Amino acid sequence: MNSELTALKVQGLPTTGSEINDFYFVPRDVADTTDLWVSAIDAVQAAKLWGRTGSLLFAETVTKTIPDPGESWVELDEVRNRLGELASEMQAIRRAAAAGGQVRFPVDFSPGIHALLTHTQHSRKLARLLSLDAFVSA
Repeated sequence: MNSELTALKVQGLPTTGSEINDFYFVPRDVADTTDLWVSAIDAVQAAKLWGRTGSLLFAETVTKTIPDPGESWVELDEVRNRLGELASEMQAIRRAAAAGGQVRFPVDFSPGIHALLTHTQHSRKLARLLSLDAFVSA
């Protein structure tokens, strides 16, 4: 194990949570879009999707089957309306995506495996919303 750690250190790679904190940054020659993504994630979190989607669990979990394009979808109008209510949040997501660049969410890696990855976890909701929007569009 010590030889593996030494090999990583020789390559300049981090081997501790504190070292990862120093290593975890957007390179200077790349656009840092962290603020855009954090804003989009925070906006979706503030929208409290769980309470707003009612029985439409598509936005929080993928527990219901969405019909294929062309098939009848009883909840289609309701889902479309819910997405319409999230227009500003969807704009924030699209703005962040269009900006390109890289993201480094605020994280303290010092606790190791117990590090809180709040924004990383919540980014799944954005992916689900975009997926749901694509299904509605299709």
